[in-house]
Amino acid sequence: MKTLIMGASTDPHRFSFRAAHMLVDYGHEIALFGRSSGEIAGIAIRGELPEASAGVELVTWYLKAEHQDAYKAQIFALKPKRMIFNPGAENPSLMKEAEALGIDCVEDCTLVMLQQGRF
Repeated sequence: MKTLIMGASTDPHRFSFRAAHMLVDYGHEIALFGRSSGEIAGIAIRGELPEASAGVELVTWYLKAEHQDAYKAQIFALKPKRMIFNPGAENPSLMKEAEALGIDCVEDCTLVMLQQGRF
C-alpha cells in the first residue's frame, strides 16, 4: 500500500518524520509532501503532489486543517481508499467530503496504528 504523508518534515522531533521512518521499517511504500526540501528514510520530500497514476492508497495528514483545503481537489484526484487525520490535523468537514466520495476516514495516530497492527 502506497502512503502519502502530507506535511512531511525533516525535523526528527516531528511526528511526520517518525511516521515516515516507521512506515518504511514496516515495509510500506511512501511518498512525502512538504514545504521544505530534503529527504526522510532516503525518500525525497516533494513540494508537489504525486500524479493520479502514482497509486496512492492512503493519505496520512499532518497538516493543520486550515492548510488542507488547498490540496483537497488534488488529494481526491488520487482516489485514496483511506485517510488518517493525525492529532492536530483533525478536519471534520474534509472527512465528511471524503467519506461522501467513498474514502474511509479516521482520526487516529499513524504511529500508534502501526504499533498496534491496526494500520
